[in-house]
Amino acid sequence: MKRFTLNLVLVLNFCCLSAQVNQDASLIAFYPFNKNANDESGNNNHGIVYDAVMTTDRFNNDSSAYEFNGFSSYISIPDSPGLQSPSNELTQVAWIYIYGWSEVGAAFGPVLMKSNSGDNAFQYRLSVSESGLNTAINHWENAVTIFDTLNFNTWYLIASTLRNDTVKAYINGLFIGEGTLTGPVNPDSRPLEIGRDVPGATEVFNGKIDDIRIYNRALSDTEIQTLFEGNLGISPDDQTVNPKELILFQNHPNPFNGWTEINWYSSRFSHVVLKVYDVNGLEVITLLDENQSPGTHRIPLNAEGLPGGVYFIRIQANGRSEVQKIIILK
Repeated sequence: MKRFTLNLVLVLNFCCLSAQVNQDASLIAFYPFNKNANDESGNNNHGIVYDAVMTTDRFNNDSSAYEFNGFSSYISIPDSPGLQSPSNELTQVAWIYIYGWSEVGAAFGPVLMKSNSGDNAFQYRLSVSESGLNTAINHWENAVTIFDTLNFNTWYLIASTLRNDTVKAYINGLFIGEGTLTGPVNPDSRPLEIGRDVPGATEVFNGKIDDIRIYNRALSDTEIQTLFEGNLGISPDDQTVNPKELILFQNHPNPFNGWTEINWYSSRFSHVVLKVYDVNGLEVITLLDENQSPGTHRIPLNAEGLPGGVYFIRIQANGRSEVQKIIILK
């Protein structure tokens, strides 16, 4: 089976928008974890590392992400006016790679927590669990969980935005749902912690975290999508932009039983054909055969009528073709 490698996937307008998102004055903290836990937003919210160790990132670059052990690792950032500044709007973004859930406390994965107190009060929090993506402000009961499945040992870009009382959640640049919280965000003088949740019982992230961004405004759907698509495969050695017109993402979840979701990106208006094939190359399902606008799209796949095993998703558009392997459990 032919394999496809993702290189740069930016078109010119994505380059401009990505630069705009990264240089935005509302970016109050940015942790690319390039050999340290320094804040690269220019706001000097630098981190102090406790037991977390440097590891490879999603591009397999050494010393470019932090690994958390699930019981004692965390990064602490002293409080600052910038970290306190979110009020009616907030965006939290991170790349994560989950080995499993916390080995202490409850079974979830804390990513960001602005508090280091055992009290149940804090300023803002972002975490993941087997139920999906959780956002909370002010108190653990003032929380919204947007349900989705996150597989272990897989890189994901997770993002959460808050505007007034509305929370929106995203995985890999795609909007997955929204909910309501009681705002505004109350200022809190305690530190920001990465990978640890102290209020109540202590929980610690078990896996890798990279490229954290915190904004004191709510990014748009397009900006969230750009953060994902602009970081799919950019090598530090790349000197030119080589746009990718068509991308078929790995399905989510995979392996799966029953239903999964197929996501793809096309840089321009085109006729898209999306089909499922068995290991013998026989077509078993046609998911899509129609014109589609440019951008990122998703479609559900109901595989309840298919036997368990290995299958292949193939997309054809813009005179190009891409393939991903899927695994159906029975």
